[in-house]
Amino acid sequence: MRHRLDRRRHGNQARDESAPRISALSEAVYEAILLYAGAARTAKDDSTEVIRSLRQVSVDLPRGHVELSGTQVMRQRMYVARSTDDGYRLAGPQA
Repeated sequence: MRHRLDRRRHGNQARDESAPRISALSEAVYEAILLYAGAARTAKDDSTEVIRSLRQVSVDLPRGHVELSGTQVMRQRMYVARSTDDGYRLAGPQA
């Protein structure tokens, strides 16, 4: 399976120099905010419940479905890819 940046969907945003480039750190912060928001929705207005909910939250993030279970367990699907001239090719079985 080959993947390429879809210019029809993303336009020239990938080349827009007016905005800072997205880094692994900025992506991680964005996803942490989405995880916190998912826990906060479950807990309503109780801050103690938000902390408790963070131990059992499941959210669909830009990189796929992520599930937190306990204080040190995070489940997500991982992919290994090989770079090609026109994008990349996922390695291994595609389930």
